Amino acid sequence: MTPFQFRHPVNLTMGKGEHWLVFGPNASGKSFLSKLICGSFLLRDGHISYNFDDKKASKPSESIVLISFRDQYGDMSQSPFYQFRWNHGLHDDALPTVADILNQTAQTAIHEEDKIAEGVHDLLNKPVIVLSSGEFRRFQIVKAIINRPALLILDNPFIGLDSKNRQNVVDFLKLLIARHEVNLILNIPSWSAPIDGFTHVVEIVNGEISKTPVAEYRTHEKVSRTSSDACQTYNHASTTSSTPLCSCGFQNMAPAFGDEIVNFKNVTIRYEGRTIIDKLSWSVRQGERWALTGANGSGKSTLLSLICADNPQAYACDITLFGSRRGTGESIWDIKSHIGYVSPEMYRSYYKPLPAKQIVASGMFDTIGFYQVPKDYSSVYDWMERFEIARLADTDYTKLSDGEQRLVLLTRAFVKNPDLLILDEPFHGLDDYNRDMAKRIIDDYCRNSSKTLIMVSHYDEDFPSSITHKLTMQKNN
Repeated sequence: MTPFQFRHPVNLTMGKGEHWLVFGPNASGKSFLSKLICGSFLLRDGHISYNFDDKKASKPSESIVLISFRDQYGDMSQSPFYQFRWNHGLHDDALPTVADILNQTAQTAIHEEDKIAEGVHDLLNKPVIVLSSGEFRRFQIVKAIINRPALLILDNPFIGLDSKNRQNVVDFLKLLIARHEVNLILNIPSWSAPIDGFTHVVEIVNGEISKTPVAEYRTHEKVSRTSSDACQTYNHASTTSSTPLCSCGFQNMAPAFGDEIVNFKNVTIRYEGRTIIDKLSWSVRQGERWALTGANGSGKSTLLSLICADNPQAYACDITLFGSRRGTGESIWDIKSHIGYVSPEMYRSYYKPLPAKQIVASGMFDTIGFYQVPKDYSSVYDWMERFEIARLADTDYTKLSDGEQRLVLLTRAFVKNPDLLILDEPFHGLDDYNRDMAKRIIDDYCRNSSKTLIMVSHYDEDFPSSITHKLTMQKNN
C-alpha cells in the first residue's frame, strides 16, 4: 500500500464492548487504519497501546485478526488457483475440507455442536477449493474467530455474498456481539444501515477521521442513498446506436463470426458427483445485454469459465462460441480475443509490482501473469481517463488501494474494445461514486449495438439500465 498520511495525528480509543463501522470512499485510508491498529507500521510519532487481557498472547498483535478480501483464498492466491479451480475435479478426495482446515487452525477440535462453527455447518464436508466466493467468505470469518481473538477486523465482509449468505453473516456477527466473543471493526466503502449492536461510526473523508456513536450519527448525518430500479424490467428494447463510444482508434465493424455469440445446448457440468450446471440450453446474440443472477454456489462463475475457455469440461459439451464449436480446432486465444473480462478470481490473481498502465494494457493480450508492453498506450490512457484513474498510470499497482486496483482491472476489461464484455461482480469494494461512474460507462459502451454484455451481480441496483435479458441460475443440491 502506498505511504498514507492522515491530515492530523490519529487519536482514537476503542473501549471494551465497542464495535465500529469504518467507512469512507475508495483510497480514503480504511485499510491503512486497520493495519495501523494491527501494529503493521513503525510509528514516527505517538504510540499505540493495547489492553486485551489475553494471557495466551505473547504480544498484542496475536490478539488481533484482520481479514481482507484478497486474503479470501489464503496461500492459494499465490498458486495457479485461477486455472486450478476449473481443473481440480479428479482428485477431490485428496483436497482439504472445511472441517480439515478448521481443525488444523483451532487449538481444540471442532465438533458439530461448536457454536463458533455453526456459520459453516453446511460446508464442513466440502473441499475448500470448490467453495463459491460467498461460501468461502463465511468459512474465512469462522476460521478467523475459531480461537477467539480479542479484536476482529473485517475488510468488506459482505463482498460476493447473495442476500441469504449476507444475512447469515449479519446474524453471525450479531451473535458474536451478543455473546461478547470479540470486539469488531467492519470496513465498508459506503454508509449502510448498521447491524444491531454496532456502537460507533468511524468516518474517513479527505484525510480526516471522526468517531461518532451510531445513534448520534444517524440523527445528525444526512445520508442520501439512492437505489436504481433499472433492473426491474429486462425485456425493454436495446438501443441501436452505431457510434463508437471512445476515441480508442477502433472501428465499429460487424464481427466475422455472425450474430451468435454463445450457444449452449443441454450443457451439464459435474464435479465428483456434484451437479453444478444441469442441462442448460442458452443462447446469447450480438447486441444483447444479460444480467446473470443466482445464489452463491449456483454455478455462475462455472458458466463464465466455459465461455472464457478456462474450463476443460467445455470440450465434452455442446458449446458454440463466436461461431465455432468447442473442440473443432479453435484455440483459447481465438476465444479470448473477443472477450473483455473481470472477476473476483482475477482480482486475487493480479498482484504484480508493475505500473497500473501495464496492468490495463495486459487486457489487449488476454494474459494473466505475463505482461507484454504495447507499442502504443493511447487506448490505455483513453480508458484510464474515462475511469478517472489516469493519474495512477505510472503508479505501482501493488501500492494502490483495493478500490483503485479494482478500477484498474475493470478498465482492463474495456481496453481492447471487446465484442463481448463479461463483468463478474465488477463493483466489489467500490464506493457509491465509483460504482455509479462505472454503470454510466457500461451503459455508454452498450449504446454500440454491436457490443454484447454478460454481467453478474447479487444486487439489482448494480445492473446498468442497458440490460435487456436475465438468466437466473438455480443451485443444485
